[in-house]
Amino acid sequence: MSVRDVGRRIPAYLACAILCFAMFDVPSAYAYWRGVPWGVALAVGVFVFPVFPVAWHVWSERNAKRAEKPKPRKTKGIERFVFRTIVVAVVAIGGLIAVARGRLWTALKNDALWFVPTSVGSLAPDSKLLDRVPPSAQFVVWVRPTDDANAMIGKLAPGTEVTEIVGAGRVEAKSGEAIVIERGALLIPMIERVQTMVLAFTAQNGVTIPERGSVISNTDGVKTWSTPGWTGDIGTGRPAVVELVRRAPDDAFIVAVAKVPQRPTPDPKTDAKTETKTDAADAVVAQGVTVVAWARAPREQLEIDATIETANEAAASQLLDEANREIAKTEKTHGKEMACWRKHSDELFVRREGAKLHAHMSIDVDGLKGLFTCLDMKSKM
Repeated sequence: MSVRDVGRRIPAYLACAILCFAMFDVPSAYAYWRGVPWGVALAVGVFVFPVFPVAWHVWSERNAKRAEKPKPRKTKGIERFVFRTIVVAVVAIGGLIAVARGRLWTALKNDALWFVPTSVGSLAPDSKLLDRVPPSAQFVVWVRPTDDANAMIGKLAPGTEVTEIVGAGRVEAKSGEAIVIERGALLIPMIERVQTMVLAFTAQNGVTIPERGSVISNTDGVKTWSTPGWTGDIGTGRPAVVELVRRAPDDAFIVAVAKVPQRPTPDPKTDAKTETKTDAADAVVAQGVTVVAWARAPREQLEIDATIETANEAAASQLLDEANREIAKTEKTHGKEMACWRKHSDELFVRREGAKLHAHMSIDVDGLKGLFTCLDMKSKM
């Protein structure tokens, strides 16, 4: 074969290489984006290429040789392999486009190179605002400004930026505590207005609320609002739950962590409860759960993930069934809103891995704008 012949065939070789890579990458990237484990996504891609085309080719060639009167062939073996590979590509990729539609493009934008290791590390809880959270807190929410988050927010509301806010709380059987710490004055003024409205309403109806939160400090641009039971605990030591923040990626701009300890076994004589539809989820929580959720905005794409670690696999399965029932219930009671969601965003999915549940959803800026417009129009109908 001359150099000129090789040069003429280079475009064909490149086209074949691109096709083979697409056959592996497109189905596996979509599977990975939908939340399947890394190994399963790899198996999907490898099956589409090279396993299935090679197996088909070998099987067909052997059958042709075993025929009593084999027909004369005008094509070479490599040409027949290429034709079979093209057929598999059309069926696999074409079928995926028909089924997934816009979700496939979103998956490729986000995870086309899913098999390449990323540099995203774990988030360090290094904010001084976290130092003010009382040590008995059971859950913490941390909102932190990042370049990605500000870029996305700027597209939705020009001139708006994310401000740092920390919220925490503790919930007990008959009481609870809460605290909000923020740089600036965004959330606390809203809390105070809502609290004033609630107090006025309860007073008109003869109900007295024994405790109310208040702003207890406002220095160096940091404002702190707390319920009375926590005013003496601020700054006395970080709660252990804050360390769960390290499970979130370092580009997250919202992180929510919670650790609910196992409740004591209730006395059936004194603590009997009426069976309700929420008893299944409540029973799982009673065994103790750990929750880590975060939101990030890579490439102006809002991605929300949550991991719930339960006591055992049975509890995780029970919680997953309850989540699926609630999703189905929401489909019936808020059908119009869910239709808006499906139209403008990517699907929400929940999967179980052992004793853990993982939920994921994503939506780009254009999808958010369309979703807000759709929901606003539905509310006016």
